[in-house]
Amino acid sequence: MTDFIDRTIFQKLKKINISLIMRVLTNLFEKSKNMKLTKCKEHLINFEDIKENVLYIYTLDCNNNFLFLPDVINEKRHTLFHNTMIENNDCFCSGEVILKNNEYFVNNNSGHYRPDIENLEYCMNILKNKYQDKTFISKPFNEKKYRRKLIK
Repeated sequence: MTDFIDRTIFQKLKKINISLIMRVLTNLFEKSKNMKLTKCKEHLINFEDIKENVLYIYTLDCNNNFLFLPDVINEKRHTLFHNTMIENNDCFCSGEVILKNNEYFVNNNSGHYRPDIENLEYCMNILKNKYQDKTFISKPFNEKKYRRKLIK
């Protein structure tokens, strides 16, 4: 009899523990997500604030709004990603931009969204129409070594 009671109690405890663990993990995930969003919003910059020779990641959301974020935050590479900038929503394009000699080099390097060349062309048209006094050069991302070429 005691063996049966022990097994029953054990199974109930096991269910309670799994439920408790799932709740704790869900809470931790939500806190982490909210911290990333807060951190991301603190570091977003305007197009006019882009500095020379600094790599930025960008996202063009579905309302044709650009969001820019310095690529290096807290001395760690990519602590925030394109999808964090727009809370995992859809976008037209995302990638990297760098300003060199008054020319903006723009690519479509995004591991999460993986925009194609047509998306980059659409993005370039929006940029050229929005900032007509600036020079934009499209550098489609199609090889792993390209990231280093853009920076050099």
